[in-house]
Amino acid sequence: MTEFRVLDLRNEEEVQSLISLWRRWRPREVWAHPALTLAFASAEDQPLCLTMTSGAGAVLFPLILRNLRTLSWCSDDAVQDATGPYGYGGPFIGGEGAELADSFSTHVDAWASEHNVVSLFARLHLFDDQLVAL
Repeated sequence: MTEFRVLDLRNEEEVQSLISLWRRWRPREVWAHPALTLAFASAEDQPLCLTMTSGAGAVLFPLILRNLRTLSWCSDDAVQDATGPYGYGGPFIGGEGAELADSFSTHVDAWASEHNVVSLFARLHLFDDQLVAL
């Protein structure tokens, strides 16, 4: 069964769920561990990890969701942007996760639209076998 989830890293139960997934997942990228995302999120930010799993693999995409209302030029309270934490922030593929890439991208697009995300910045992994086209 394939499952897309958005994990809230301010929720300890969801952090533990992600850590459990991260421990089972290869290659255990340090950039995908929730501690890194939490370290770079301010109190106003919403640290998340978008995940898609199947029996054979997973995609992990750590993000920091930021409301743009704090910017002087932004007059719309509802718009947000998303950024990866410092470093190579993903999305990351583990196991047979490459088979999930198209479906994952579709889910990310729908999530971004639903949450009024107007921009998304992530420094992608260096290696082709770890890339997911967004």
